[in-house]
Amino acid sequence: MKPRTPSAHLALMLAAQTEAASERYLKLIYAGGVFHDAARVSAERLGRGERGYTLMPNAYGGEWSLVLGSGADLMTNKVHLTYLGGDQTLAHNLARSGPTIGKLMARLSSGAATSCFQLSAERLPALKSWVEASVKSGAQGDVNAERRFGPLRVQVLTSRREQQADVDVLLWRGGLVGSTGEMPRPHLEFSS
Repeated sequence: MKPRTPSAHLALMLAAQTEAASERYLKLIYAGGVFHDAARVSAERLGRGERGYTLMPNAYGGEWSLVLGSGADLMTNKVHLTYLGGDQTLAHNLARSGPTIGKLMARLSSGAATSCFQLSAERLPALKSWVEASVKSGAQGDVNAERRFGPLRVQVLTSRREQQADVDVLLWRGGLVGSTGEMPRPHLEFSS
């Protein structure tokens, strides 16, 4: 039996959904007051069905980026948030009172969970708390943690090498909004 491949119509429909989610989510990000603009990432640096943005201005001593997409299999909806900065900046910002990298990642993650994945409001406090705590633990060492919030999976990865800190938060679910089926697990490796 020949494997089924998505039709061109399905690919266009999913691309339109990704574009709509991008617009909703970017408006939410700008409303937070930290970022005021975004520059598109070139298509050569992205996978099929993905849209990438560099969030501006840089904040908390590092660069912030966002990738939204349907994924290579056209059935995996995902959001990938990244912070790249100095490892001392990560430790310093996490130790300070007030806004921190962990709090900002938690806020951006909860915004994605609601605007892109329609996660229920009662799950948001647990998601925000878990993302913030996971990112903060990355100030002491590398982290690779994953947790489910209903049909949504969230993975936090932190890596500190050669005075550089990378923080990634990935949110994904398979299928269409409203489905609760098992979702494929993405694979992410840090580049050196």
